[in-house]
Amino acid sequence: MSYEEKMRDELLAFQAAQRDILRWKLIAVGAVGAAGLGLAPEHRASALLIASLLPLIALFCDVVYRDSDLRVAMIASFLRKRIPFFDSYQQFVSACAPWANIGWLATLGSSLLIAIGTIVGSCVAFFVGRGSTRIAALLPIATGVVTLITAPILDAYFLTIYRKISETPLGDGDGAAHDVGASAPKGLREGTA
Repeated sequence: MSYEEKMRDELLAFQAAQRDILRWKLIAVGAVGAAGLGLAPEHRASALLIASLLPLIALFCDVVYRDSDLRVAMIASFLRKRIPFFDSYQQFVSACAPWANIGWLATLGSSLLIAIGTIVGSCVAFFVGRGSTRIAALLPIATGVVTLITAPILDAYFLTIYRKISETPLGDGDGAAHDVGASAPKGLREGTA
């Protein structure tokens, strides 16, 4: 098996992992939300405490997703620098699918929506509720605000890493950059692969 096939298999594995992360995010948020709603009639304070977990679960899943996405970006950047036709392919895909550049919306955007929903719902519970319900409503408000602040900071951090990945030159093992075309396998240099 050539290194290109191994890297392709690794890319496919990371993409499958990303789909699994999003699937588990939906399951986790749905299960926790259902547990909170199930407790709502009898134990409103407990339901609000469970609701405070929703933004944190979504944010955690989004961070794990972005970590996997960084690994995909590293492999793609390596292939783009190592194999001449890969860069052309990426340009073609970008031109055909401009919607593909909204990755933040698929990940951190859902965390922001969940945080906003949690804050709004908890504010209603705070202003309408009494006693322990009012106190319990403060925690989901706090976790929602923390998520609203943290998600854009994490997004900026990940964008910085993406830029570093795309700007990092290919090294030859001793830290020095070199001509990637010269080091490509003979068949790829000649375009006969």
